[in-house]
Amino acid sequence: MSAHSDHPHTSGDAISVSVVGGGIGGLTTALPPPRRGVDAHVHEQAAEPSDAGAGVQISPDASRAPHGLGLAGDLGRTGVKPVALHQRRRDARVEAGVLVGADGIHSPARAAPFGPEHPRFTGRVAYRGLVPAERLRALGLEVTTQLWMGPGGHFVHYFVSGGRLVDFVAIAERDPWTRESWTDRRDVAEALAAFEG
Repeated sequence: MSAHSDHPHTSGDAISVSVVGGGIGGLTTALPPPRRGVDAHVHEQAAEPSDAGAGVQISPDASRAPHGLGLAGDLGRTGVKPVALHQRRRDARVEAGVLVGADGIHSPARAAPFGPEHPRFTGRVAYRGLVPAERLRALGLEVTTQLWMGPGGHFVHYFVSGGRLVDFVAIAERDPWTRESWTDRRDVAEALAAFEG
């Protein structure tokens, strides 16, 4: 999939910018203010956009950027504004053109000028998922961002998609991992076992 956007400018030739990766970073890079005189081309390997990826939380200060790009209405319709952020810790143990590589950890665009990278496993795995908010109604969850700290891991949850879904991320320590992936599917039982007790 490829997208092209011409931005009018007051003087001089437009700078040609090729952006590899059509995610939030790539698309935001391709939408500079018109006065900068940028001719942006976005290249994305996926044929269709999808909601696969990490949950996104935007702080009040950071929200100025999407507002400046005219996205305030979209954020208002699909985003969820938490009334607070709570962090809890279990006590005691505790030259003409520019190329922007925004195509993820396995970025061919970044590897071309800088060579291959060798990510190092941190000893932590993130289990991520989305749960319909209706299924959690009995919990009486506040519209807040919750971060639960504990020995060997932590758990984050917050509302997304206009409050229809709850996004969760469960970070657990584990033995060396053999596969890096944002979309590798695992059993719910495996995540529950990692947080037993």
